[in-house]
Amino acid sequence: MAESSNLSGPTRYSIGVDHVETSPLVSLLQVKGHLAILRAISCLKEEVGRVGFEMKEGGKEKEKEKKGEKKGEKEKEGRWGWFVSLAVERCLSLRSIRDAR
Repeated sequence: MAESSNLSGPTRYSIGVDHVETSPLVSLLQVKGHLAILRAISCLKEEVGRVGFEMKEGGKEKEKEKKGEKKGEKEKEGRWGWFVSLAVERCLSLRSIRDAR
């Protein structure tokens, strides 16, 4: 996809009934930052799934990997859910420690 610097959005944005915003809602830099974060999360999710699968399977044959593909995908999703839950717990723990000070 070719990158174009001539992209422009609407000149007026209606927000609610009476409010009209004439400046862009987000900058191009903010959009790029958001997309970078989404890509990083996607890569992390893949890594969490791959590491767990490699550890469990220990590099066994591709044939066995294909047979358990659906099961493997469910396990990857489960690992990702577990990983995110741990991250949330850590964040909440750090927050409560910070608030206690």
